[in-house]
Amino acid sequence: MLKQFPSHHSYLTGLFSLANTVLNRDELEIRKLFPNKDIRVINEIKKVSKEKLMEIRLDKATLSCAFRQGKLCEESYIFLDSPTELYDYIDFCTSEFPYKDLVDIWNLMDCDLQINEMDKEFIFTLRPSENKVCN
Repeated sequence: MLKQFPSHHSYLTGLFSLANTVLNRDELEIRKLFPNKDIRVINEIKKVSKEKLMEIRLDKATLSCAFRQGKLCEESYIFLDSPTELYDYIDFCTSEFPYKDLVDIWNLMDCDLQINEMDKEFIFTLRPSENKVCN
């Protein structure tokens, strides 16, 4: 089982590590990484595509994995329960990881991290960097 980090910045770094770990893994492998966590699978059918999401409930956050084209997780998302420390987390990311201004992403662990807004909620999105494979 993977370790979760309870304190402030180390917790965020731990979440990024977990989000990185699920990339390029299939559903069964991800389930094995989180044997004692609540996991929910959502199948969405859109007009032009089919998408499967896997949500894993963590302490103070939810980790989601997106399976779009194939059977492997292509993107992972971190939804924080309480965004009160969001600006502090952004400052932390800026001080710890290289930032690419033109595309608004941080590069970490051979992956790209971006903050997106959806329904007035901020989401950390992690995806493999171009020409790199995470893990």
